[in-house]
Amino acid sequence: MIGDWWHVAPGQYAQGTHSPGWSCDNDVHEHFRVMAKCVLPNAFVLEREDGALKTWNCAATRVGDVLRIAPAEDCVSRVHLNLHKRQQVEVAFASGSRFSGDCSGMSWIGPGGEPPSLRQGK
Repeated sequence: MIGDWWHVAPGQYAQGTHSPGWSCDNDVHEHFRVMAKCVLPNAFVLEREDGALKTWNCAATRVGDVLRIAPAEDCVSRVHLNLHKRQQVEVAFASGSRFSGDCSGMSWIGPGGEPPSLRQGK
């Protein structure tokens, strides 16, 4: 563990526990689990108002009228887009799957589309 154990006052229960005295023995592990599930397998592309591209976990370049996205890691299985204008997008994933299509606004592309953890009520 990176952090120390955390104590509650004697005789009190920590939130979410069923025994008095201790908690937070697994928080660091949970942070890494969330990163591995929600952050690392995803890449993000943001188009600024001036057309500049900001990326995370990928590289994005314009080749003519096509926005080409190259994931930075083999574990990237989907890309989140936030685009101002409709444009042709191409992505080649390490798994061998490819995406090519018109995209605009905010959307997820790639195998599985939108992450399951975001599909509430759908």
